[in-house]
Amino acid sequence: MNTSFVLKIIKLYSTDISLAFTILEISKKSRLSYNAAHRTVQALVKQGILSIKKIGPVSQVSLVKNPTSYSYLMLANADNARDNDSLVKKIEGIWERKEDKH
Repeated sequence: MNTSFVLKIIKLYSTDISLAFTILEISKKSRLSYNAAHRTVQALVKQGILSIKKIGPVSQVSLVKNPTSYSYLMLANADNARDNDSLVKKIEGIWERKEDKH
């Protein structure tokens, strides 16, 4: 999973954690391709960070309110998170360990 994609998506919830977006909205707001946004959202749902609620024909993606989600939200809002290579490597290591458990 691409850490920069994760941070772009999580940062969308920084203004209001109760917001919900469609995957199309996420892809446009985060400036990711639809495919990249969809794959990243699915991985975040699998990790319990995002949830998808079907409302009619539309799937609304929202942030799950738990300590892990809040940690990622704080990280996404850190000014230098993108430039801090060691921090990004640590996050990728966490993702690999979480994916190995599932």
